Amino acid sequence: MQYPSEQPKTLSIGASLLPDLSAIMREGMRRTEALERNRCAELVQQLADGVEDQVQRDTLNEVVLAIRRLPANAD
Repeated sequence: MQYPSEQPKTLSIGASLLPDLSAIMREGMRRTEALERNRCAELVQQLADGVEDQVQRDTLNEVVLAIRRLPANAD
């Protein structure tokens, strides 16, 4: 039986882990965003490599550069 003055130990442990969990989630999202940007850039690069028209190829290469230069979201 638990007395009213006793705090469940899991609450104090859980509350102390919230900042760490939040930081882990932010880092995971940052890495995921970077990975997705890189994948998009690679796909557009493959498309550019398969295009024969130099103007289209140059335009697609500019798109690749723009995707790779996209800033990471800052919290």
